[in-house]
Amino acid sequence: MANEPDLLADRENDAEWVKYLQGLLRNWGYWNGEDDGHFGPELDETVRKFQGDQGLVVDGWVGPKTWSVLAQEAVMVNLADFPALAALADTGGDESNIKQLYAGVLEVDDLDRFAMADDANGNTGVA
Repeated sequence: MANEPDLLADRENDAEWVKYLQGLLRNWGYWNGEDDGHFGPELDETVRKFQGDQGLVVDGWVGPKTWSVLAQEAVMVNLADFPALAALADTGGDESNIKQLYAGVLEVDDLDRFAMADDANGNTGVA
């Protein structure tokens, strides 16, 4: 991604960039609406939720920092494929323990930059 424009609700935004934003948020499991290129209240709320979950400033402004995090790949795992993870998640296990298990399953060194999330299909994972 290069030269992404700043996007903000209720102002003139390039519809193609808004559709791209909607697609990225869908990939992360945040956006369930239509990719219509409109940055309205629903998309604004979704952007703010994403920003908060990712430790970003929650302002609804899609600028360089938000674009940078959106560019990272979300990792979603169907817990049915990993019974130990499912059991821990179902018991309300400590999030850091769940992340450590994901790190082992996914062979990733550090998941501290990830947050627990659910995607549109009901899969729980780290994003």
